Amino acid sequence: MKIKIYDGHNVIGGNKIFVENNSGNTLILDFGKNFATYGKYFEEFLTPRAGSGIYDFWKLNLIPHLNGLYRKDLVLYLNDEVEQSPGVSVSALFLSHAHLDHAGFIPFIKEDIPIITSSISYKILRSLEDTGTQGMLYEYCKASEAELKQGVNEEKISKKRGSEKPRNFIFDKRGSISDFKYEVFPVDHSILGASALFMIVDGVKIAYTGDLRFHGKNRDKTDAFFDFLKSVGVDVLITEGTRVPPKDNIEKALKEGQLTEDDVKNASSDVVHKFKGKLVIADFGARNIERLETFLDVAIDSGRKLAVTLKDAYLLHLLKSEGLNLIENEALVIVESKREQKKKWVKEMSDFYKDRFITMKDIGKNPYDYILCYSYWDMPNLLDITIEDGAYIYSTSEAFSEEQMIDTLRLFNWLNYFNLKPFGVALKDGEPVFTREFHASGHASFKDLVQAIEKVKPKVLLPIHSESIETYKEYFGDSIKVHLDEELIL
Repeated sequence: MKIKIYDGHNVIGGNKIFVENNSGNTLILDFGKNFATYGKYFEEFLTPRAGSGIYDFWKLNLIPHLNGLYRKDLVLYLNDEVEQSPGVSVSALFLSHAHLDHAGFIPFIKEDIPIITSSISYKILRSLEDTGTQGMLYEYCKASEAELKQGVNEEKISKKRGSEKPRNFIFDKRGSISDFKYEVFPVDHSILGASALFMIVDGVKIAYTGDLRFHGKNRDKTDAFFDFLKSVGVDVLITEGTRVPPKDNIEKALKEGQLTEDDVKNASSDVVHKFKGKLVIADFGARNIERLETFLDVAIDSGRKLAVTLKDAYLLHLLKSEGLNLIENEALVIVESKREQKKKWVKEMSDFYKDRFITMKDIGKNPYDYILCYSYWDMPNLLDITIEDGAYIYSTSEAFSEEQMIDTLRLFNWLNYFNLKPFGVALKDGEPVFTREFHASGHASFKDLVQAIEKVKPKVLLPIHSESIETYKEYFGDSIKVHLDEELIL
């Protein structure tokens, strides 16, 4: 059998890991968007051409060159190249969670490939699909038929209206597909529905962590996964390493403290208390429901309401069927803005929660009654009200790309305009500095990871989703075999 890393090797994100058994069948572990390589060619206003299917992605080597993986109607301009590429027989795809660096390129794959994941991850993908761009390259939960439409001189690939068919999602916690015997385990991460996978392939026991942590509200789930691995034994552990340091920083990383969600709540509560009578804005990652819960608690404790965007509310609406009833909390209100168009999901929300809708003008009348869940991208909506002063709590991960740094600098222009005092980020010598006390990471610390690995003692450790995979080899030495190549044959 063979494990091949097509993406996610010595880089954070873009996981595309193929496990092929002796019969030639393949189970894929995630099929994400690598933002680093994508950003070499594209940005907000320079994007791949929708009318060419996945042609641009293929030509720029942003996706694996394989035959038998992609939807036929998306490779119409690539037929000859695809047919001459190595073939792959995909039995299923395991999706660890719904962050786009793990799920972003799922719309490209064949519509009949089963997707093993959690029902929560499915609903998060559905919220992305319903509220986002409606093109074929963004269909996570369904697949439309494509047709060629004639322009003046050139044809282009276009979605055929009314042709959508649901993809095949599997929510079973355990099962068997093409001799792949698997079991799915919920784990703690900064997005709900995150899962890890254990499977037996040709007698080899393989575990895949996806992204996880040991310090969130659901840390016991991560512990339970590694307890299970210890009890059954593992031949190959494929593990993330987002926060693994360069090998010359090992000792420092092992001594670093770890912020928890309680720490974030306490720090944020202090800010809200200091700004009594003023507007407070909380900026945190999209779909980080645990962080949303934290700020809902802060709002209730301070006698305020938590005002969320319509998109955030729609996700909470979908998660009601998962037993998460945050949308029903009377302390949560929904901000309507001029951005939302009259789409099906917007009408659905207005039908269900019409009495919970407010506008920016409502907030402007009594800004001290709210904690507003807004980010850099929502700043224009604040122009509808007058803000004398207030607080802006930056409660998300720090910028890591040049574009994100530019966006952060631009954010300060908005904050200065509205006289909002920032917390969690500051300007020093004209550069953003992230102080982190308002953000608990979605990923395990290096200390927690090595303790878990030492508990399991895999025969082979295969590190991914990290820029410092060689650190594992430096740390473990000869005690655990660390495989640093992109291909492992057993």
